[in-house]
Amino acid sequence: MAFSGSLAALLDPSCSAQAVRGNIPFYLSPREVQTSASLCDETGENAWKNFFKRWPVVYDILVFLIAPCFFTGLTPKKFIARFVPVGIILNAGSGVRRLSPRCLNVDLFPFEGVDVVSDLQSLPFRDSVFDALTCDQVLEHVQHPTAVCRELSRVVKSGGLLHIASPFMFPWHPSPSDFTRWTQEGLVSLFPGCLLVEQGVLAGPFSALNGLLPAFFATILCFGSHSLQIVLQYLFLVLLFPLKFFDMIFARLPGAELCSANFYVVLRKA
Repeated sequence: MAFSGSLAALLDPSCSAQAVRGNIPFYLSPREVQTSASLCDETGENAWKNFFKRWPVVYDILVFLIAPCFFTGLTPKKFIARFVPVGIILNAGSGVRRLSPRCLNVDLFPFEGVDVVSDLQSLPFRDSVFDALTCDQVLEHVQHPTAVCRELSRVVKSGGLLHIASPFMFPWHPSPSDFTRWTQEGLVSLFPGCLLVEQGVLAGPFSALNGLLPAFFATILCFGSHSLQIVLQYLFLVLLFPLKFFDMIFARLPGAELCSANFYVVLRKA
């Protein structure tokens, strides 16, 4: 599934691509281009993640089986179906997924399905060109979220919608880094020029428990061995993954936001 819109109509003519690899333009400094293109040379946990991201279907199956969160709230696909029946959507920090032919995928790394490689802090697009935007499980990984959110807001049309989702009670998970956590109010505060339309729990308390328990058991049983800790954490994730499905009930209960794994907000640009 390819992007059905015109990329040229969205790009700021003052921005020039530093490189084009595999038909993907890189809007990065020469040093950042090299870092991005060499992503698959990483070692450790990120190397495994990026290896499987080459095959989105396989990656999605593994995520379903191993990832601790079960998303019962407003996911990006549900957001598009419910709020954005027409128009062009920016998927900021897209990874491997193409949510819709109307979605332009932007990521810092050239995964399959990415249309533009760019730092979210300096997007190569004109002001106010997108009808909507989704940024899902990305902001915790950026070093300067306030600057990124200002840039995300810049490229959305006045009256356009932004869907933002990020972890709350969830273990540290570098991809390639992990900096911050927010409450629902915290996510809203990142976009001072936007009005709140909706907020809620994306993954509930059992997802939070399913994330914390494997990390806890792996930490106390690895006896200081980082390699063993990683192996044990994945082992416990596989053993405990059915826990997350209790969120089909408990994520919808009043008060679930007190100890949930993940929040979302929908905002309208003023």
